[in-house]
Amino acid sequence: MKKIISSIAVLTVLALTLCALPCFAVSEAAVTGECVTTTPGKEIEYRVSICGNPGLTGFLLKVKFDAGALSYLSCSQGDFSAAGSMTCGEANGVCSVMWYHTSDVTSDGTLFTLHFQVNDSATPGEYPVTISSMADYAINNAEEKVALNCTGGSVIVREFVPKFYGEQKSVKQGEDFLFDVLIEDNPGIGAYHIQVLFDASILALADPSQPYQLPDGAFGQNVTAKAYPNALDVIWFSNHAVYSEGALLSLHFTAKPGAVTGDYPITIQYVPEDTVDVDEQPVVFVCNNGILEIKRSADIQICFADAQSAQVTIDGAEGQIIIAAIFDENGKQLAVAMKNASEASASLRLVYTNTASDCCICKVITTDSSFRPLCDVIQKTRT
Repeated sequence: MKKIISSIAVLTVLALTLCALPCFAVSEAAVTGECVTTTPGKEIEYRVSICGNPGLTGFLLKVKFDAGALSYLSCSQGDFSAAGSMTCGEANGVCSVMWYHTSDVTSDGTLFTLHFQVNDSATPGEYPVTISSMADYAINNAEEKVALNCTGGSVIVREFVPKFYGEQKSVKQGEDFLFDVLIEDNPGIGAYHIQVLFDASILALADPSQPYQLPDGAFGQNVTAKAYPNALDVIWFSNHAVYSEGALLSLHFTAKPGAVTGDYPITIQYVPEDTVDVDEQPVVFVCNNGILEIKRSADIQICFADAQSAQVTIDGAEGQIIIAAIFDENGKQLAVAMKNASEASASLRLVYTNTASDCCICKVITTDSSFRPLCDVIQKTRT
């Protein structure tokens, strides 16, 4: 009798344990919240998305946020949930979002977007946003439960710092390109006076008569500019306060074919007395320089044809001088060749005799007409 009672007790405990665990008939999908960076006083959109969706006809998600930093405004359906019906509510820093449809939706995408106001009193820092799924409501058309693996995100509140800045960009020697000057944390301006300084040994304004392009939007008006060999002076004004952010203007540059490779600053500065609000009161900005990386335009290939010769082919080095040399393992020069590339493609053949060892190194560099290096040394070892 004791053995029977003991067996029944074990089975009872096991049954209770199994009942306590949710049983999902369908493999899980990933539900994620994004990470948003903002400043006090801003309205933000916070998207919650799904990936790996096996098919859903309903869900109920709880999104918890810091009510001391954020105020809930509204909720809107995403591209996923637009096919069904959704209801939203918020209480004590928790948003409840319920969605349902008459048939399975199998697409991935944005489930919904929460709209928040960042409180003016919010201190800089990271505020977690947690997401949880109510398991009984996440089902498919067959009324099987669908596991939703929820991962929250955060809202990062940073200090409000009005800023003019240049972008970071990589271009090749000889390339025409646009370089953006941008504004961030715009407090509302009526005029600005910006000066952009650059290294004239590596850059030239592609068309000094039209040195810039204007982006779409409120900044595309009332602009005048003066172009100099190494600078651009830009003045903009409006008859009303403009709060837009993003690109102010795009400068049209050419990276000179003989530009030395490397990183170069493009200096952004402003004239305080000419950068004002609509009441002509000065607006203080910080300026961050842009960074331009110049990469070599030439594509250099080194091929050891046999034990006593090497072939060097170069594409994209027109107007450059190509110098190639072969050295043994002790640094002794075995062969050298030089060519002025008059066309886009060029080649050099080096023939050498290496009696001490089969090991040798071929090194190639391109220079301008005064033999100033235009790129790092390219090398290949034959063993």
